[in-house]
Amino acid sequence: RRDVQCIANEGQTDFKAPSIISWHAHLTYTQKNDRQRKGAREALKQFRLHFVNVLSEDCLNKYDVKNLCIMIDNDIDTPKGPFPVGQWGVFIPTMWLNQVVDYFAQNRGEYSVAFHPNTGCEYNDHHDWSFWLGKPWQFDFDFFTKKNHQSNEFDQEPGDEENPTCLKDDQYNGSPDYSGAAVACCEGFHTVCDSNDCRCKSLKSALSFLN
Repeated sequence: RRDVQCIANEGQTDFKAPSIISWHAHLTYTQKNDRQRKGAREALKQFRLHFVNVLSEDCLNKYDVKNLCIMIDNDIDTPKGPFPVGQWGVFIPTMWLNQVVDYFAQNRGEYSVAFHPNTGCEYNDHHDWSFWLGKPWQFDFDFFTKKNHQSNEFDQEPGDEENPTCLKDDQYNGSPDYSGAAVACCEGFHTVCDSNDCRCKSLKSALSFLN
């Protein structure tokens, strides 16, 4: 994935946007407002509880960390990067995006949540391909020094070890909101559900579980 093309060249008709490797979601709030700061922390607590079966340990890295995780790379009350206000963020493997969007659509309270893909073209990820739930804030696009050029994800691909697109043996693939599978199992694995949850299992493990 070196030299990813982020925008079409002048007159180019066959441009194809780069593949999405993962996603970030950022819940934003006015960091100087005590009530909003408190509410944003409560929203983070509720997110952790809702996705308790999915979340891994909090992640220092923002990219290529394999599992759904809360990013702790910054002080959430200090605006950082392109964000003009406080925010806390989530690293989202592509297969969990729908679940996270569904959750924030109904459970973000008074806050706005920004979603952007990670393709390697950081400027375009935020400027061209992002979307908001709630009223958007204006990103500071001057933060990005490499506009319309690849700036990260040089050796990553969708579906690699750090950016899975499906789940494997004994990984939880259910939903906190409804029964049955919410995320696809990888080839060779099958969803097995009991009264508590659903998991991807190999055929041998699935047959053993059912017996």
